[in-house]
Amino acid sequence: MHISPECSSGRYWLRFRPVAAVLAVCACVQPDAPSHGQPWVGTMRTVGDTLLVQTERGSVLQRLGPFTIDSLLPLPGTDTLVGRAVLLAPGVGRSLLIASGTTLYLYNWESGHAEQFGRAGSGPGEFRQIVGVGLQGDSLIVWDAVLRRMTWFEVESHEVMRTLNLLPPIGYGTAQPMRLRPLGTQIVLGWGSDMVNSGGPPDTVVLAVHDLVKEDGPARVAALESLSWASFGGINAPRAAFGPKPLFDVDDNGHVVAGNGVEYCFGRRGVFSDSVVHACRTWPRVPIARARERQSLTDDGGSRQLDEILGSIVTGQEYGSGRNSYDQLLLDDLGRTWVRVVDSSQVFHPMYAARSPKWRSQYFVWDVFLPDGRLWSSVRVPSAFAVHFVQDGRLVGILEREDGSVAVAYGVLHPPGGELTQ
Repeated sequence: MHISPECSSGRYWLRFRPVAAVLAVCACVQPDAPSHGQPWVGTMRTVGDTLLVQTERGSVLQRLGPFTIDSLLPLPGTDTLVGRAVLLAPGVGRSLLIASGTTLYLYNWESGHAEQFGRAGSGPGEFRQIVGVGLQGDSLIVWDAVLRRMTWFEVESHEVMRTLNLLPPIGYGTAQPMRLRPLGTQIVLGWGSDMVNSGGPPDTVVLAVHDLVKEDGPARVAALESLSWASFGGINAPRAAFGPKPLFDVDDNGHVVAGNGVEYCFGRRGVFSDSVVHACRTWPRVPIARARERQSLTDDGGSRQLDEILGSIVTGQEYGSGRNSYDQLLLDDLGRTWVRVVDSSQVFHPMYAARSPKWRSQYFVWDVFLPDGRLWSSVRVPSAFAVHFVQDGRLVGILEREDGSVAVAYGVLHPPGGELTQ
């Protein structure tokens, strides 16, 4: 067995911690020789109860293929419902949940009508900061970070059926934004550290299982390495421009996918299972390129003050040898893992790229992995489209138009040779 250099450091391995056992860390296995025309090439090995899948990096053309989504359809009227801080989740039937700030909307795909649930405040049916939305049976469920309160709404009457305050894990009081997927009487939530430790060790994010019946303390499932922080002219920001991020998602069947985005590796496991699939791709980290350079926002209507703030951060941050390998993880309704990778067309600092299309790549590339960890396909999506979830053959997210306005939109998957249903 040959341990590849990308795997020898072990930094990216998830510290999954099931309630009853701690899983062993497995070693990376070099892939077999590529086989022409196959969507995945590699080997699978079992180490204890952990499965390791490693894939081979293809050529640039293979990596960018096999298909592109160019047609994105905005949903009428959603531009008035969303800001840039928004959560999306599938609703009941042909509907969509849109949460923005302190308000939740149930949007009908066919009629374009939106029903409002809740308002700003601290009383029943009121919210301070919505960070999670989802469904439990026929009820809408909303998670408030400030109140640390879960609220259930009856869809037809809009009445509050139930509320429940949840205790955070000790030392972790910052609820993380996520789509809610109740698993019977339990739910997985993400929590960040209580406060930014500027100049201290890296922060972490933990995933914890909470009971939705009893107000018991949560059971930790995983701990994910996050950023370390520093002060730049009195502004707290990540010490390094590129480094570990707490990337994760949960699906309706109780699976969790998580990783830190540095090396191209992630872990997928069942919340109540001791088995883990670790998937890795041979993927060299992209060079820093022009990420160190200050850019001007004033040409795009930005303020000179914001220019100075971002400029001091960008010039003061630490830069390693390369960018992260990927920036986002999602689980779709078929149990596949979607990974938004970083390629060589991404040149500028991510803080600038987030603010203007002129500093972004034209497309983002998503690799799609089957539940067993095999790389199945790749999808190119316009970078102006932020994907929130994938369901029923659609990518749903927020589209930034050329004039800077935003709306909920979707793209339909029509890959060459058949639908994405394998």
